[in-house]
Amino acid sequence: MKRLQIMTLGLGLLFLCQCGSRTTLVRKYYTMETDAQVDVDLLNVPVPFLINAGFAAVKINEPYQDARIALRSRSNELVYYFYHYWADKPAAMTSRLIHETFLQSGVFKTCTRTVSESTDVVIKSEITTLERIRTKKNEYARVAGCFHMIYKPTNTEMLTYPFDRRHELRKVKTMNAFAQTISKIIFDESEEFVFRVADYFQYPPD
Repeated sequence: MKRLQIMTLGLGLLFLCQCGSRTTLVRKYYTMETDAQVDVDLLNVPVPFLINAGFAAVKINEPYQDARIALRSRSNELVYYFYHYWADKPAAMTSRLIHETFLQSGVFKTCTRTVSESTDVVIKSEITTLERIRTKKNEYARVAGCFHMIYKPTNTEMLTYPFDRRHELRKVKTMNAFAQTISKIIFDESEEFVFRVADYFQYPPD
């Protein structure tokens, strides 16, 4: 009986030592945000166009809809990180980022997160790919999707801008660097769409 007690105590101490030597595993959450600013000097829209814009919620393809962060290590296979999550659903974070980019630009008279009776154009956005890619030699952040500008009274599409960006994670490959890169890609593509919107109203198509 005494021998059994000694063995139990020994195993307990061994377990405690092993637990104490391990790094604590916790879930980490990542935001989509950036301190990048729209280049309003290059945009050259001195006064807003007299247009009220409403922003529809961003649509995200099903594999990327929830807070899990997707990793692609094979051409047709997606897995999800167990300890790394988006801080909010991607649709909510990308909607905020796109809306803030347009607010910064000052191209529209008003920019609202809702569509109402006074809305002239609706900005619709969709994200078809939102993932980290890992190959034998390299790692990338990838975002693909499309922006649309719709004339609300007739539900007519005025402008479309599809994009597919893949940015290599070179020096820093942490998950924080990945989240920063994803945020910057979405900002850059939103800014590019802002420039195309400005061109549309400055130089209307025939």
